[in-house]
Amino acid sequence: MDWLLLALILFLVLWDPFWRLLGVRQLFPWELKRILREHPESVRLVDVRTDLEHALVRIPGAISDPALEFARTPVGGDASSSGAAPLPGDASLSGNAPRTVVVCMTGHRSPLAAWLHRRATGRETWNLTWGMVGWLLFGGPSAFGRPKRDRQRKRDMNTRNHGDDA
Repeated sequence: MDWLLLALILFLVLWDPFWRLLGVRQLFPWELKRILREHPESVRLVDVRTDLEHALVRIPGAISDPALEFARTPVGGDASSSGAAPLPGDASLSGNAPRTVVVCMTGHRSPLAAWLHRRATGRETWNLTWGMVGWLLFGGPSAFGRPKRDRQRKRDMNTRNHGDDA
C-alpha cells in the first residue's frame, strides 16, 4: 500500500514538469486572470471538457471543443470547427490570438490536447494549471449554465428537425 501512495505522489509531482519537457507551457490561474484583465485579445480560451462540464461552469468567453475533437482539429478549436458562432466583441474566440490556453476540469486532460494542438499548428499553446478547479479556487470569473448561443443552437436544431411535422 505504501508503494501505491508513493507512486501517486510521484505522479502528481512529475505531471507538470513532464508536459513542460514536451513543450507545453503551464499557466497558473492568477496569471490567466491578469492576462484576461490586461490583454484579453492576446488569448483564445479552449475548454476541452465535455459539453455537460462546460455547461455547468466555464470561463466566460471560452469555446467548448471537447479534447478528442480539439486534438484532431488542425486549427484547434476555432469557432467554426466547434459549430459555435463567435459573439461580437468576444476576443477569446479570435483565431488570430497569439496564444491558445487549453482548459479542462483539473489540468490532467488539457496538457495532452495542448501538446497535440501545438504539434499540429506550431502555435503557442498553454495549459491552465489545475484547470477549472484552480480557476474557481483562485476566484476567476465564471459563468454557470448553458451558454446562450448553445441554447439558441439547440432550439434551431429542434425547429429544423420538427418544424414541418405539424
